[in-house]
Amino acid sequence: MNATARVLQQQTTYSLSLSAINLRALMLVLLMVATLASAIGVIYVKDMNRQLTADLQMAHNSANTMQVRWGQLLLEQSTLSTQARVQRVAQTSLGMTQLNPKNVIMVRE
Repeated sequence: MNATARVLQQQTTYSLSLSAINLRALMLVLLMVATLASAIGVIYVKDMNRQLTADLQMAHNSANTMQVRWGQLLLEQSTLSTQARVQRVAQTSLGMTQLNPKNVIMVRE
């Protein structure tokens, strides 16, 4: 081989090895970026999980509080609607009295 052919062959080999090195470097950079993106994704998902768990716990606490309040309201309703209390309120607040049978008039068709 002559000198020119050797130089061309060396340049081709050098450019092929240089492109292979550039390809490997590019792949390495892409893998590093993908790994970093994956790590950031894991951190984001864990943080979201913590926040949602806290929200769920607050919702459970709120539901328990409402359940207790509902029981108290049912008890209060049953207390306020007893016959004796209704009669007492009707007599004291509204001035109602029980009917005297002498004052009742029967109407027939």
